[in-house]
Amino acid sequence: METFYFASLAHGLKGFNYYMFSQGINPKGKGYFGKTFYYQTPLSENADKSPLYDSIKKINDFINREKEELLLSETKADICVGFYKPYFYTELTTSQLLKEKRLYIEKLGLTLDPRFVREEIFFNGLLRSLQTLNFNYDISDLENSNAENLLRYKQLWVVTTEFMDASTQKLLAAYVKKGGQLIIYPIIPTLDLYLNQCSILKDELEIEFQKSISPNKVDAFGIDDVYSVFQEKQIFQNISKTEIVSATKTGEVCGIRKNIGDGIVTFLGFAFGYTSDEHLHIVEKILSLNKIKRQIKVSDPDIQFVIRKSRKYSYLFVLNYHNQRKVFMANSKKYTMKPFSYKVVKMKL
Repeated sequence: METFYFASLAHGLKGFNYYMFSQGINPKGKGYFGKTFYYQTPLSENADKSPLYDSIKKINDFINREKEELLLSETKADICVGFYKPYFYTELTTSQLLKEKRLYIEKLGLTLDPRFVREEIFFNGLLRSLQTLNFNYDISDLENSNAENLLRYKQLWVVTTEFMDASTQKLLAAYVKKGGQLIIYPIIPTLDLYLNQCSILKDELEIEFQKSISPNKVDAFGIDDVYSVFQEKQIFQNISKTEIVSATKTGEVCGIRKNIGDGIVTFLGFAFGYTSDEHLHIVEKILSLNKIKRQIKVSDPDIQFVIRKSRKYSYLFVLNYHNQRKVFMANSKKYTMKPFSYKVVKMKL
C-alpha cells in the first residue's frame, strides 16, 4: 500500500483523505457481512495501530515536508490521448432497472461495443501500454479542446468507435491539416451520436475503406503476427499516395499513414489492446516516428519511473511493481530495489 500511495503522488495526486482509515463495529445484528466493517485498516476499532499506520505517517511526512515544491510540480508529456465522453455514456443505452449487462449493439447497426473499446482497447490497451513503456501522456477532453492546444504535443492518439459527433470530427481533421500527427484506431467513425451518417473525418482526410473479415493476426510496422481482437477490419482503398503500415494475412491493407495538409494521420483499421509484447512494440514504433523518447534511460524495462519538476527541484519516483528484487541502472546510477517497493530521488535543478 505504501508503494501505491507514492505511485499516486508520482502520477499527480496531491494528497489523500484516507477513506476507511479506522475499523468499526456494527450495531448488533446490523452488519451485512458480520459485525466488523473495514479490514486491514491503519487503526482497529480500539485505535490499535497496524503496520499500515506507519506507512500513512511516512506518506504524510513526505507530503508536508515537500509540499511547497511537490504541489507545484509537473510532468512533461509529448503525447496527448484524446478522451471522448460519449463513449462512456453507456448507462443510457443499457437497462439499469432490468440489470441488463449486455449492450445489443447489432440492434443499433453497430459492430463495436463502446464499453469494450473504452475498457480493453483504450484503458487496458493504450493507456496501460504507454504506462508500461514509461512514456508520459496528457489526456484532453476532445469536446472541450481546440486544434491549437492539441498541436502543443508531438502526437495525438484517439481510440474510436463507429460514432462521433460532427464537431469532434471537424476538430480532428483541422488538427491534422494544421500540422498535427494523429493516430486513430480501430475504426474511422462515420456516424454521429444519433447514429445518422456523418463522414466528415473520412471525407476531410480523403480516406476510402470497406470492411472485411480475415484472421485475427496482422503484420504491422515490420512486426509479424500481431494479435487483433476482432476478425473484422477496415481495409483501405485508393492507397497510391499513402504509406502502408499494416496488412492482414490475406494481403489486404489495414493500416496506412497519409500526409494531409501540414500533418500526418496514421489510420489503423484493426483493434489491439495489451496482451502481448508485440502490442507494446507497435506503440513504441509509432512513438518513434516523431522521435518521442523517454526522459531517462533505465536498464530494466520492468521498472516504472516518473519525473516531476517544480521551481527548484525535480523528483524522480522509481517503482518496482514486481515480486522480485531488482538491480538496474538509471542514467548511469545503480539502484537496488526490494519487491513491491519505491524510491524517491530529489534533485536540485
